Amino acid sequence: MRKDKPNGTEIAEKAKGIRLQEDRALQAKKDGKNIKFVPSDLGRVKSLDEFENGQVMGVLDTEAEGDETGLPPGKYNIFLSNIDGKWQAFAESGGKIAAASARVDINHHKMEERKTTKTTFNQTGWCFCVCIVSFWFICIISVCICW
Repeated sequence: MRKDKPNGTEIAEKAKGIRLQEDRALQAKKDGKNIKFVPSDLGRVKSLDEFENGQVMGVLDTEAEGDETGLPPGKYNIFLSNIDGKWQAFAESGGKIAAASARVDINHHKMEERKTTKTTFNQTGWCFCVCIVSFWFICIISVCICW
């Protein structure tokens, strides 16, 4: 957990070291406009403290404006962190934060739900959900970030 929001420079620096998982990319449409999110490989994260301090979750490329945040169309590094006990995501481009997420939901799934590890999209709000902890091909914990 951290005390302060990240700045755009911090996010841009962390983004240089990520490895994207193109095979888990999400392509969706909102009002006829393309939205693509490519999650990053979080396998290098070794502890909950490290995760909560902030990680680049992936790259968002959107033609659609954020429904709830006014996030402008563009390409962004998406950074997630736990700030004083509240999860928040930030969209960064060119070393500047363009918007903070409207909300972040952390979802714990039971094995019997057989929740897929596939990245998903929800039209309302618009949100994308990424599996961050899985066992075999079953998602145990997912994060949904809404714009």
